[in-house]
Amino acid sequence: MSVKEEQEKYLKIKEKLDLYRESLEEEGIKLRRIPDHDLAVTLYNLNERRKYQYDKNKTRPYFAKIMFTKDGDKNATTAYIGRIGFASLDDEDIIIDWRAPISDLYYNSKLGKASFKIGREEVSGELSLKRQINFDDGQITQVYDLDNSISSDEFLQPYLSSSADNRLKNIIATIQKEQDDIIRMPFGDNLIIQGVAGSGKTTVALHRLSYLIYNNKDYYKPDSYIVISPNAIFKSYISTLLEELDADQVESTNMEEIIENILKNDTKLLSKHEKYYKLIDNGFNADYLKFKGSEEFASLIEKFLENYAKEMFYKDFVIKGTCVLSKEFVYKTFLESKRETLEDQIQIWAGKLDSFVKNNDKLEDYLRDLSREGKLSFNDKIFIERTLERSIKGLLLKFYKKRNILEIYKKIISSIDKLTDYKDKNILKKSTLADLNKNIIAYDDIGAILFLASRISSDFTQIHLRQVIIDEAQDFSYLTFLALKRIYQNAYFSIFGDIAQGIYSYQSIGSWQEIIPLFDNVSYLELNKSYRTTIEITESANKILKGLGFNSASNVLRHGYPVEERLTENIEEAIKKEIDDFRSLNFVSSAVICKDEKELKKAREILKDLVKSYSENDTDIDNNYTSLLTLEASKGLEFDYVIIYDKNSYSSSPLDQRRFYVACTRALHKLVINRIIK
Repeated sequence: MSVKEEQEKYLKIKEKLDLYRESLEEEGIKLRRIPDHDLAVTLYNLNERRKYQYDKNKTRPYFAKIMFTKDGDKNATTAYIGRIGFASLDDEDIIIDWRAPISDLYYNSKLGKASFKIGREEVSGELSLKRQINFDDGQITQVYDLDNSISSDEFLQPYLSSSADNRLKNIIATIQKEQDDIIRMPFGDNLIIQGVAGSGKTTVALHRLSYLIYNNKDYYKPDSYIVISPNAIFKSYISTLLEELDADQVESTNMEEIIENILKNDTKLLSKHEKYYKLIDNGFNADYLKFKGSEEFASLIEKFLENYAKEMFYKDFVIKGTCVLSKEFVYKTFLESKRETLEDQIQIWAGKLDSFVKNNDKLEDYLRDLSREGKLSFNDKIFIERTLERSIKGLLLKFYKKRNILEIYKKIISSIDKLTDYKDKNILKKSTLADLNKNIIAYDDIGAILFLASRISSDFTQIHLRQVIIDEAQDFSYLTFLALKRIYQNAYFSIFGDIAQGIYSYQSIGSWQEIIPLFDNVSYLELNKSYRTTIEITESANKILKGLGFNSASNVLRHGYPVEERLTENIEEAIKKEIDDFRSLNFVSSAVICKDEKELKKAREILKDLVKSYSENDTDIDNNYTSLLTLEASKGLEFDYVIIYDKNSYSSSPLDQRRFYVACTRALHKLVINRIIK
């Protein structure tokens, strides 16, 4: 079928879609008349959502077409695949959602014998057509039939060669098999995905989220999901994609917001990159940061809590000067009441002791004997007996002196000498207390504080969350993962990252193997192909990977501009020429990437009339300008044209080379690396 024929078919389908849109308007009017207000609001909002989805996708209602004949049937089913579904399965012009089971034929099957699953049932048959259909503002511009001889590289070439914003629009249409396999993995699987730069980790993560929402909507509402992003810019960046994927009702957050919501007090958070600069200024002694995020530090916190509890509960229970329960018995009962959190354990302990005193005849005999021996007055005896008859839970709970989490954490750090023989414990203690005493929490303390909070009280757990998606997870410590696992204790995790991009490796995991034991039913998978960069950029980046001891990334066979390294004495003039070059190539987005905030500050002064500067806390990138930002702020983002401000800023150390790798792999089409001659 030609473009013209598909366009004619589309116009017929459009007539039905217009009628569908009109029916939504009529439905909205009817819903206002429902007497049950709450039901009316719920249904009305759902109808408004459908109208919004239609309006957003009306100029491109589908992107693919398949024909499938089920075994035993004579006639083929023709199905169009779109971002959302519009029609019922009985409609001859069905538009199905890309997340529906039958859509798996488009992503994962070759022409010929094929099958897909609906639940546990496998549907087999013959796939006779896989067609890509491209729209531009309601007009079909290209029809592309996929046969078994076409490689994925050939298919992807026109999409990957386009600018960053167009790539975003075409993501659903260009998902590859290894990506789709991850997206469609069952809800109850924990996933750890190691993916090279440009392999589509963020794309896969958010499409998996969208897929899970769609296919589990009868069981879980959108507020059962959460996305944890690395920073504010990235959070804003994915908000566009979440909207495209009909997943914008899901909460998106980052670690800073999580810790702020738990502590709820006036503290300043020292971010990862601020800590990095502080370390640079102090000679970069960072070994203790790794320890603070380790399994050993978790054990240290547990040891402290054990001592902390004994200090509170190894006490006689006394009423009117009379020991009613011995400290040995009180503490033994506390240990036997073990629960996930200290406060839950206390509640069980108090209940057990309350029940014990109410049902223990020997206690009554004991008080009577004390009275006969003149060791207890009659009035005090009556007072104690009446107290025990009512409830002693309130009195028992006074054993526990409730403190806020930060106070307890300070006590842990202050008493660290007694808790560990770790070689750098004094540096750890001095550095951490210096911040805490100023009400500053460093990013490397987040994991420990979250873990401590999860061990103190179940108030900090969020049991309603059932799926946690984490991107750029290579920068998390073991203890952060452990804490998140406890806070979101009913959730399954989909974790995405690239160990090679661990620019805070001195305080994060060194291998995914460290955290695999934390999860049940966990699958570890790798994405080793880069869809972002050209061959030239990938080969340049692979040299950095090789030097770091990592495997090279493969990529789509897409050639582009050579990577250019330029010596310059005048960086302002050099970058001005590069920006002019960018504009002449008709790309959409460009960025000048600096190593750190110090370099950004210098560059901001020099380039103030040429670029728009961003920090990690900014929330939106404006493609009308060349962006000036640090590599921390650029993490997870991509630009058509990337300019490295100064390669000389990066030393040969593994940490600096990781940072350089991240900066270089932000480029889609062209990479220019400046070296300033001093």
